Amino acid sequence: MKNGAKFEELTAEIFGHLSKDQRFETVERDVFLEGKDGPRQIDVLLKGKVGPIDIITIVECKDYNKSVNITAIDALHSKIQDVNAHKAVLVARKGFTKTAIRKAKRLGISICTAHSAASEKWKFNLEVPLVIIELSAEKHTPSFYFVAIENQTGIDFLNICDTPLFKLIAEYWNTNEIECKDGITEHIFVPDIPKPLWTRVQDGRKIGIQNLQVKMFLKKTYYLGYFNNIESAKYLDFIEEKRKHVVFDPNDLSDYREKMVLYSKFDDIPKIKDVVVITVKLMHNPEATFKFAEPSVPPDR
Repeated sequence: MKNGAKFEELTAEIFGHLSKDQRFETVERDVFLEGKDGPRQIDVLLKGKVGPIDIITIVECKDYNKSVNITAIDALHSKIQDVNAHKAVLVARKGFTKTAIRKAKRLGISICTAHSAASEKWKFNLEVPLVIIELSAEKHTPSFYFVAIENQTGIDFLNICDTPLFKLIAEYWNTNEIECKDGITEHIFVPDIPKPLWTRVQDGRKIGIQNLQVKMFLKKTYYLGYFNNIESAKYLDFIEEKRKHVVFDPNDLSDYREKMVLYSKFDDIPKIKDVVVITVKLMHNPEATFKFAEPSVPPDR
């Protein structure tokens, strides 16, 4: 394996994760493109489409133990012209000299550093903060009025019109953006089920119900941690463009409650810059507290 191949693999892996639609974007490593003076080796090749136009981006990787200088910028600019690429990116381990940064900006070449939390060689050279906003549906309290009751034995309160009530609540919770304040928020959800509504008793008979609604108790909390502590985390730091792209395996966040610091209020979180925010939605098992109202005046029929 040639020198720098592992760094090329790291770079290709990150760009592969960043591809928005793999039907129209491809990432290849160590390929050759035909140039004006013969084949030219490309460390990482990105191909994409903008409408009917094929866009080619070439990526050069420098696993140097020092800052990359202006010579590498000149060489990459020559390669762009040789293979008629639309764009070029130069990725380094230790960054770039001031003159290299200045010339890359003038030539329109993107420059960045690549990092991996799992590698001592390419580990993060700065802390990358992560805040998880946890939205948790703590409890659900359905309520409704019976239209008529002949026998209360064995009533299946967890199914409405043969549809599991918890499934309806979960679909609503997962597909809607519900405004939650810090702490506990009470939210009323009215399931969209064609009327008439009913539930069943044990022998299969239907019992009509009205005014079905579910009171949801939602809890909002925050967790602060750093991608440096997530083994699968990798990122590209684009110099001069003031942007970072972080990729990681979501399974590595399964124990965030144990490994990250809990905050009840957003204002309690330390003031940090360039934070990555992830929202997690949880729903607890349907150990609901059922309430069956007995009004003095029956609801409208």
